[in-house]
Amino acid sequence: MKIKSLFSVLSFLLIFSAKAYGIPYKGNYIYRYGEDYFYLSGQPGTYVGEMTEGSVVKALISNSCGILVIKGAGIISYSDEQEWSPNGAGVDSVSHLPIKNPPACNNGILSENLTPNQYGDARFKDSNGNIYLPNKEPNKAYKVIYYKKVRKSVTFNKCGFAVLKKPKSISGTAYWWLDFSQITVNGKTYIGEEASFVSSPPLCKNGVGYVPVEWLSN
Repeated sequence: MKIKSLFSVLSFLLIFSAKAYGIPYKGNYIYRYGEDYFYLSGQPGTYVGEMTEGSVVKALISNSCGILVIKGAGIISYSDEQEWSPNGAGVDSVSHLPIKNPPACNNGILSENLTPNQYGDARFKDSNGNIYLPNKEPNKAYKVIYYKKVRKSVTFNKCGFAVLKKPKSISGTAYWWLDFSQITVNGKTYIGEEASFVSSPPLCKNGVGYVPVEWLSN
C-alpha cells in the first residue's frame, strides 16, 4: 500500500515534469539501461535526429591500382589498420581532404597521377563523400574503422522519453555506449558518454509516467 501511494504521488509529479521536458534522471536528459538501451528525455513527438555512430569496422580490398575506397556519405573520421594505435592517434578527420573526381583504374594503371595535398599525401574524397586512400598494396584486404553521421527517426512517447536500442549490427556483448557518440533531436544534443546508468527504466502507461522508487534515493 505504501508503494501504491508513492507511485500515485510520482504520477502527479511526472505529469507536470513531462510538460516541461520529459522524464530526466536526476537532471540528466540522457541515461542508459544495461548495455543495450539509451533513454532520451524530451518533448513528445516524432523527429528526425542526426546521430554520430562510431567504431564502424569493415574489411575492404584495395583495387589493382593500390587505392582503398571507403564508401558512404556522412563519414567524419577514419583510420586503417596500418595507422591504429592504443591512444587513438592516426584517426584522421575527413574535413581536410580535398574533393576530386576519382581517376579510372585499368589493369593496375591510373588514368592520371595523384598529386599530394597540403598534408603531404594524396588522399582525397569525392563529391558523394567516399574516401580514397592511395599507396596501398594492390588487391589486399584492409580493416578500416570510421565514425559517420546518420539520420534516424526518434519518437518521444506521451510521457516525454524515447528509447534507442542497440543496433543489430553490433553483436554479442559489445559496449554500444562506447560507440554511440551523440545525437541531435529537435534542437537538443544528447552526448552518449554523459549518460547516467539506471538500474531500472521509467514506464509510460496511458500517457502517465512512472519512475522506480530508487530514483528518489540519493
